[in-house]
Amino acid sequence: MHYYCPTAKSKKGCNKKHVPKDWLENLVVAKTLDHILRPDALKYIANACYEIQLKDKAGDEEIEFFWRRIAENKRALDNTLKVIESGVETMTLPLRLKELEMERLQLHNELKAAEARKVILTPEHIEFMLLQYVEKGEDE
Repeated sequence: MHYYCPTAKSKKGCNKKHVPKDWLENLVVAKTLDHILRPDALKYIANACYEIQLKDKAGDEEIEFFWRRIAENKRALDNTLKVIESGVETMTLPLRLKELEMERLQLHNELKAAEARKVILTPEHIEFMLLQYVEKGEDE
């Protein structure tokens, strides 16, 4: 297998020779290891990734949404309980209470899932993960 200039095939002036695929790919990996995956560069990349995570507000909005819904649900539960405690009896109050309690459980589960998606990796974790690529690249 070889890499070649597409314009050379159509005779549009490129006189570059075909390059062996394995040789070029090994060269790219070696240069990447030499120039990009150095300890100082890895530390810089890890810190930059960490800062990006801190600035990312996408997950925060979802978490805030669930906290608002939980607060609304709590108010509705409290109001339903007050009506029941005041002595008003209807067939729909126990059903509404059960419905609100189920909604509360569901909201808490969804909040936990949203918080789990918003995990922030430390620079050390990121650097460790990048080092796995360095070691794998050296092995190959």
